[in-house]
Amino acid sequence: MWRYLKAAFWARVELPLFGPLPLNLMGVAAVGVLGLLHPAVWLAGLGLETAYLFFLASNMRFQETVDAGDLAARREALGPARTGRDLQRLVDELEPAQRQQLATLKSKLGKIVALYEQFQVDDFSLTHNRASLTDLLGHYARLLAARASIVRHWSADPLQLREQIVTLEAELDQPGSSSELRESRLRTLEILRVRLLNQEKKETVLAEIDSERQRIEQQFDLVLENAAIGSKPLTVTAETLFDPGQVGGSFDLLTDLSEVPATPQRQPGRRKSRAVD
Repeated sequence: MWRYLKAAFWARVELPLFGPLPLNLMGVAAVGVLGLLHPAVWLAGLGLETAYLFFLASNMRFQETVDAGDLAARREALGPARTGRDLQRLVDELEPAQRQQLATLKSKLGKIVALYEQFQVDDFSLTHNRASLTDLLGHYARLLAARASIVRHWSADPLQLREQIVTLEAELDQPGSSSELRESRLRTLEILRVRLLNQEKKETVLAEIDSERQRIEQQFDLVLENAAIGSKPLTVTAETLFDPGQVGGSFDLLTDLSEVPATPQRQPGRRKSRAVD
């Protein structure tokens, strides 16, 4: 709360012809001078200042703006090379068509900021929206990288996996197999079934990635259209509805085996197979 109170005290308001002015600080100075003539002005000013500070500091939009400003300041302190390093690494892994998609979105971000400056949008909205859109741009790059990685590395043929499963199930019924051989086949069968489940999830995950990308593209277009007419800026939130970092749980080779169809029961007297850790 202290950060928000401090930001509210030093808040600047953009005024035509004058630029950003610390109106609250100017008001406090005026009350201080007038209080020399009539001390009651100090008491009234203290009450008004307290109400103003707590009203603004508790405003959710103002808090988001302050947080965005702090984030932007930290990024600036780290330097452009440091803050752009992760994004550049992702860009280097993308195909040319995907790089062009990312470049198009980045270009829209530059146009939005330029329009904000042209129409003299207040510092709070400009800083907050720029930080939020930059975060969304990074999220968009991660989505592109995740999609490319899934397409590139998850290319197993479900039909071949099913054939391998059928073959292993038949081998399990063969008499004369040692307990160690049966144990190995059971574990291989479990892994194949998990891989088949993952392949069946792949198209769903790719559809989720594409839907999230489209949402971000539309959000950039909406903010750009809003900025182009010089109206009150929309409040942009860097909301992520799909996190590619969580895809690994669905595509993990050793995923939760509770979703895998049960394996054939062991023969009486033989040691039960262990679940894959």
